[in-house]
Amino acid sequence: MDGKLSRLLHKQIKGYENDDPAKKQQQCLPVGVIERFCEQRTESKAQQALQDNYLFAFFFAMRACEFLSVKGSRKTVCIRLNGIIFIKDNKILPPTAININEADKVAVHFEDQKNSDQNCVRHASRTNMPTLCPVRAAANIVQRLQAIPAKQDDFIYPYKDKNGNVRELTETLSLVALREFITNLPERDSLGLQPKEIGNRTLRSSAAMAMKLNEANDSDIMLHGRWKSSAFLDYIRPQTTTFADKMSKLMVGAPAIMFSTTNVNTFNNQYLENQNRNQEQNNNQNQMFRATTENLENILATSSQGIGAVCTITATW
Repeated sequence: MDGKLSRLLHKQIKGYENDDPAKKQQQCLPVGVIERFCEQRTESKAQQALQDNYLFAFFFAMRACEFLSVKGSRKTVCIRLNGIIFIKDNKILPPTAININEADKVAVHFEDQKNSDQNCVRHASRTNMPTLCPVRAAANIVQRLQAIPAKQDDFIYPYKDKNGNVRELTETLSLVALREFITNLPERDSLGLQPKEIGNRTLRSSAAMAMKLNEANDSDIMLHGRWKSSAFLDYIRPQTTTFADKMSKLMVGAPAIMFSTTNVNTFNNQYLENQNRNQEQNNNQNQMFRATTENLENILATSSQGIGAVCTITATW
């Protein structure tokens, strides 16, 4: 016995793998689409709670069962109220502090995960954006739970409906709301989004894509998203419009596309300005080079050491 798998058994397992249907990937969403989903004006208490949980989960690349109520037993444990920690000036704020939404960063305690990692903590800093801010989203969740009131070890998916009844944000509610939003999105076709390909793994996929598009290295993505391997690459869809747009611009030497799709117009204007500026600089350099070339040719032509000699200067731009 050499400890290796039997050759026949290896072929048999490989045959089973070949017969398995291809893994169905769920589409990821550009950050601008997530922003619009989470900033919708609504009177629905469920929708308001879902927007906060979804945005909060996005910044930590959470699995659905980490911020929603799901069916069946899972090894991964949902985030609890006492698992959200606010930090300001390097000091932990009490969860009842009135200024938690002004914290510099928010930390999240991941109690247990399907990859067997336990008691992991990840941080996210506040941003200067009105909607896309993990601190504001986390503060909204904590204040919502405190108003129920929830216990410190309660999960983060309860909310009160308009009648004051305590409900739960479920994976079904999240899926229906997200697919309905994508169905009615005017840019759906141009972005290549299909509602049926949007699922509860879309959030984690979108987080991985957003980090990758913004030049985060693989080790940092793995660390922040709590992946133990490069499996996060399975979440990234090369056919995503944003990804293809960025790659084509990189191939022609343009800067990377901005993080939020709401900044695309600004990016395009800046890109055109840079192109015009570069063209002007190239024209100036060409003029200077031609002038220098003419001077060199004149010097060589009148030099006594250059009589009878032929000098050819060639430039390639």
